[in-house]
Amino acid sequence: MIAKIGDCARIGMRLKNAIKTGNVIPNTHKKIKYGN
Repeated sequence: MIAKIGDCARIGMRLKNAIKTGNVIPNTHKKIKYGN
């Protein structure tokens, strides 16, 4: 998937919320690094 800058920001917010709840998926990290 090719993510737009806005999508990266949304994913970033989801990741922050996931870290707070303690639910983090390794694949999400990879996608965010690839997106940035």
